[in-house]
Amino acid sequence: MDWVRGEESVRTGSVRESRAPAKVCQLDVGLLQRSQYCARVRVIPVAYFLTFTTYGSRLPGEPGSVSRRVNGYNEPRLSAHDGLAAKSRELMPHPEVVLNRPMRIATEAAIRQHCEFRGWQLHALNVRTNHVHIVITAEEISPADALAQLKARATRQLREVGLSHLGVPVWARHGSTPAVWSEEDLAQVVDYVLFQQGSPLT
Repeated sequence: MDWVRGEESVRTGSVRESRAPAKVCQLDVGLLQRSQYCARVRVIPVAYFLTFTTYGSRLPGEPGSVSRRVNGYNEPRLSAHDGLAAKSRELMPHPEVVLNRPMRIATEAAIRQHCEFRGWQLHALNVRTNHVHIVITAEEISPADALAQLKARATRQLREVGLSHLGVPVWARHGSTPAVWSEEDLAQVVDYVLFQQGSPLT
C-alpha cells in the first residue's frame, strides 16, 4: 500500500522511498476536509486541528455555537436562539466553567507534557477562557482518540493541583478534529490559533 502525504510516496514494507509526486489518484481536498480513501491509497494528513470547549460554554442557541455537522474552521456559526439557549442552560447540572489563569497554565502544561510523552509534534496551542485549540501531528492515533487523551490529561492535571474536583465536568463533550492536508493550510491554521484568538490573556 502506498501512503501519500503531500508530494511524497512511501511504500510500506520496503526500503525504497520515492520522492516523486504521487500520481496514484487525483485528490481534491479543500482546507481541513475529513480523511478519505482513494482506491488502495491511504491519505495521511499533515496535522490535525483539535478544538474542545469548557463545560457550559457555547451552548445550543447561543451566538457562535456550532452543531455536529457545522463545526469546522472558518465555517459559519449558528444563529442565536434565545429560547434554546435558556433551555440548554436550565438543563445544566453544574455551573459553566471559565478557565482562570492558573487553570489555563495547568491545562497548557498538561497538553505539552502529553504531546512530548507520546511523541506528537505540537505545532500550536492556545488555551483560552472557554476553549482550547491544538494543532498536532500524530500519525499513529485517530484524531478523536488524541483529543480524548488530551482532554483527560488536562482534567487530571487540574484535579491534581486542586483546581477542579472529582465529579465536576471541566470540558464539554466531544470536540472538533478536522485534518490539515497541506503545509500551506497548516501555516494558516497555526496563524489562526496563535494570532487570531483575540488579545493575549494575562
